[in-house]
Amino acid sequence: MMINKIILILLLSIILSNCGSKKPDINDEYREYQIARGENPKDKRPFKHFEDFLAYKDSIKKQNLLDNPFLKVNQVYVHYRTPNSVEFSVYSDKETFCLSDYDLDMDGKILSLPDENGIVKVVKPIIVKYFGDFEITNNIIKTRRHSRSPFAEWYDYVEGKISNDILFKF
Repeated sequence: MMINKIILILLLSIILSNCGSKKPDINDEYREYQIARGENPKDKRPFKHFEDFLAYKDSIKKQNLLDNPFLKVNQVYVHYRTPNSVEFSVYSDKETFCLSDYDLDMDGKILSLPDENGIVKVVKPIIVKYFGDFEITNNIIKTRRHSRSPFAEWYDYVEGKISNDILFKF
């Protein structure tokens, strides 16, 4: 009876320890970077070029965002929240984004009145109301937006899908 419990606990701990997701180890990535540069990873000064390595990783991330076929970085996305309210968002190549929303009161002070083609132009600069960061995996975007009220601060998490340069929230 006691042996069965011990075996069951061992099996459960082995299963649970193997089911977790494993992130790549930065030391392994740095070692691969050193080998690619023709350096000996067993060198006594292992972090001699670590700043270069981090800059290299950031440049790869930035290039992946710029080459992403699903999301256009540094461009304005427009989303109608209600028939009388519009939201502007810009996703940067540094994995951050900013949002602002405005009521379409159509007085022509912030947004112009529609022209004969229905195009509305921005008359005055739009003040950013929210900042956040995002992560893209394939065509799934995950955002984290910082919000604040007089009594609290929190993060809003939104996940969505990007298809043909259009964002769909789940």
